[in-house]
Amino acid sequence: MARRPARRLQSSTRPRGELDTLTARLTALRRTILGSRPATWHGGHYLDFGYLRNPPRLRLWHTVRGDPDEITVEWRHDDDGEIGFTAGPAVHVAIPTADYRQAVHAQDQELMTPMRQRVEELDRRGGLPGVEVDLAALRRDHEDRTVAAASLLHSRRGASRTPS
Repeated sequence: MARRPARRLQSSTRPRGELDTLTARLTALRRTILGSRPATWHGGHYLDFGYLRNPPRLRLWHTVRGDPDEITVEWRHDDDGEIGFTAGPAVHVAIPTADYRQAVHAQDQELMTPMRQRVEELDRRGGLPGVEVDLAALRRDHEDRTVAAASLLHSRRGASRTPS
């Protein structure tokens, strides 16, 4: 069966020049979306699970459509019969962005507070017997990590909703 040639749709309500301009804009947008920029961006924004033998595929994205403003988390894992996860093989959940940011902030605090206490304890004790530790570098490293995490949490859109 022979294919019909594609018909060019024209609107009687839009002038020909405006249709050409719209077509050119859509073509440029398509090239941008399908071009290398999105692939480059995507390649730099992923969680590296390369240290796991049978890693899951985890995707997160931020969607703003007025209200709701949410983070979507998608998890896929092919069970190889040896390594499984309690989350199951597929999870798709949308979380309000404010709740997600609050959870990230809380997890950061739950990690950084005990780490700070451990660094302070090592500092009080003068290190560990038989272990060479650069306490000044350890303190700087911990401070850098604490400041970097806080800075990232407050630099993103919606930071005004982040708990202090």
